[in-house]
Amino acid sequence: MATYSSPWSVPSPQGLTELDTHTFTRTNVTTITLTPDGIDGKSRVAVSDGASLTIVTLSSALTCNLTVSGAGGLDTGAEGASTGYECRLITKAAGADPALLFTAASGSTTNATATLPATYTLQSEIIFFVYNNASSNIVDFFHRGRHVDYTGSDTIGGDGGLVWLTYTNTAYNERDLTQYVPVNAKSWTARQARGWWGGEIKFSYTDDAADSGRCGFLGTILGGSQLIYAAPGDILAVPTTNYGVGIWTLGTLANGHAFRLHGYTL
Repeated sequence: MATYSSPWSVPSPQGLTELDTHTFTRTNVTTITLTPDGIDGKSRVAVSDGASLTIVTLSSALTCNLTVSGAGGLDTGAEGASTGYECRLITKAAGADPALLFTAASGSTTNATATLPATYTLQSEIIFFVYNNASSNIVDFFHRGRHVDYTGSDTIGGDGGLVWLTYTNTAYNERDLTQYVPVNAKSWTARQARGWWGGEIKFSYTDDAADSGRCGFLGTILGGSQLIYAAPGDILAVPTTNYGVGIWTLGTLANGHAFRLHGYTL
């Protein structure tokens, strides 16, 4: 199964995690499936023990189930509601017996490793992420390439979606996004942003609660209007507490700002 091992020191194989393509789908409310679909019908994923790198070739589908313990399931503990789960590829020595493994998201921006089952020694970085909603159902998603869109009636978007802000104007707020977006996201997307006449929304790149002028400007939003936008992932790590985003809301009314998250890019 393993095709190559390297003696180099590789503390973090960032950018080498997915060397060839695969697609994730939701099998049911507790299970996801990885299907290899590279140019030769296979997928290649880098795994490491922190010292050397192994490229694993996947030629058949793999599943991961939140109600299963160990390889093909959850690394520790039991399935939790309103929780984000990171997904990694794990293998035994030399890339043998590849399996997927869920780890509850901790909000660590250091890409903390998973707790490996006995006899497993190698793991990839985060190659996928799911949001397990308040009903303990994995939110449905659409995955192509490196982008993931949350979809369906149980989405965290739309009118019943995740509201980032319902705060007063001229205020700085931090929102913890640990359960919704992976810490290694390259970007995230929101399909709806609403405000009231003259409302402004700005993202903080500096964790600066004192000066909205130093923040990235999203735009002025008219009453009841919507914007479709994407933001780089590097603003996700700036809040002083946990993993999330710092946002300024500015405008003429006392409240009425709301964001709804729709997806991310790995």
